[in-house]
Amino acid sequence: MVLFWSTPFESLRLSKEVVVGFDADTLEKARKTVTSFEQFIKEHKDEITAIQILYSRPYKERLRFEDIKALSEVIEKPPYLWRVDRLWDAYAALERSKVRGASSQRILTDLVSLIRFAIRHDELEPFSEYVHERFNKRIIQQERSLPLSRFAGLR
Repeated sequence: MVLFWSTPFESLRLSKEVVVGFDADTLEKARKTVTSFEQFIKEHKDEITAIQILYSRPYKERLRFEDIKALSEVIEKPPYLWRVDRLWDAYAALERSKVRGASSQRILTDLVSLIRFAIRHDELEPFSEYVHERFNKRIIQQERSLPLSRFAGLR
């Protein structure tokens, strides 16, 4: 696992879970990062287009790359100074069992996954994996709905 703060490795006990690999100071920084990020999302859910779209279920409109880029530009500036990779690492430090792809290189669209996770806390996975998984499910669904008579001549 990649650490976003260099710290000595040690084991410690937090809220009935054993967490190996992060010291107390690192976990506290991660907790503060996650808490402030989630607070930012709640406070700006009606102002920033990307957050508005991700908050609405079902989605009222499509999320555009420009919206994600605009959000990224806001959170990377003071006073926040959040980068997608550091937010991802913070969640990985605190909720390891729900975070996939922790050692992967982060891309801008992973910000979508971070916001979804901050809102719902279901599972944090790289956005590309989420899209790939949904695409595969859609293909399987379409294949199942094809009439069998289409395949009759394939013997």
